[in-house]
Amino acid sequence: MSQSRAHRPWVLIALVVPCCVSCVERRPVETLPEFETIDETRPSVIDDLVIIQQSDHSVTLGWHAPGDDGMDGTASVYELRYSYDSITVGTWTEASLVENISVPRSAGAEEFFTVNGLFPETTYYFAIRAFDEVGNRSRPSNVARTVTNPLDIQVEEFPLVEGATWTFSVHYKHPITQYEFDTTIILATSNVLLVDGRPVQAIWRWDDPPGNQSGTRTSVYLGDTLLFLPVFDDPFILRNLVFPLVVGSHWKVATEPGKRDSAFVAAREWLESERTGRIPVLRIEGELRIAGCISNSTWWVAPNVGLVRVKNRGRLHGCDRDYTWELIDYTIPGQ
Repeated sequence: MSQSRAHRPWVLIALVVPCCVSCVERRPVETLPEFETIDETRPSVIDDLVIIQQSDHSVTLGWHAPGDDGMDGTASVYELRYSYDSITVGTWTEASLVENISVPRSAGAEEFFTVNGLFPETTYYFAIRAFDEVGNRSRPSNVARTVTNPLDIQVEEFPLVEGATWTFSVHYKHPITQYEFDTTIILATSNVLLVDGRPVQAIWRWDDPPGNQSGTRTSVYLGDTLLFLPVFDDPFILRNLVFPLVVGSHWKVATEPGKRDSAFVAAREWLESERTGRIPVLRIEGELRIAGCISNSTWWVAPNVGLVRVKNRGRLHGCDRDYTWELIDYTIPGQ
């Protein structure tokens, strides 16, 4: 008996595992997902990025739109960057990203975009790439290089917009007293009369704190000359600008019978303002002769902002009133 079992090992297996089939958990057969096409085709590389035009604070770029897949379809979004140094794949993320760039057009269409807020007389490098709807990105484009124009302020870059306001912090110093206050200049009317579509008269109003002076002043604009507030009262604002404002330009204008003011654009420079941050400006130097007083004044003017800072120093006894104006806020409707 024992000998016969030694030759039948399956008997032991049957005793240990009586029924392997009944032990298997029965599960429903899972349905395999349908086959999906994976988009791995990048938009084509933009290889014709060029500079179309430029100013002292902006550059307009042009290129032809790539497609979604190579040159087919329409890409989803652009990524445009600029830098002070040449842009490579390795330095791509170090370059500044341009916000709010236009949406791509269909493949092959001409594209244009203007980058604003640049500095004058500065070298810039630009490059661009495109993404499709699943995130495939093209290689960076060719690099377009340019140097922005010198800072020359045109009349259209000087704010002449009804409702524009400028608020200054004024520090006034006299031999026997000194005080500080804030004052606001308001462009109340900008289209009293139009000549060839341009305003020739504008009414400005300034308001000092209660107890100080307030009132209206008239500024006349004709051709390329802008006259600011009359300066027969303190404090006064910049006047007699002749556009375009270019370094080296010089002008004189009568302020009183037999008296003439002189002013000239002395330099382009950078200015740090509480309201605007670091911005490029033109520094204007002037000599004023009013009511028997002679004073030296310096004005700093920025394009699309206007007056940013004023410093004045009297030169004669009895006229030794010094003051500074610092821009602390401004609003230009439409900007």
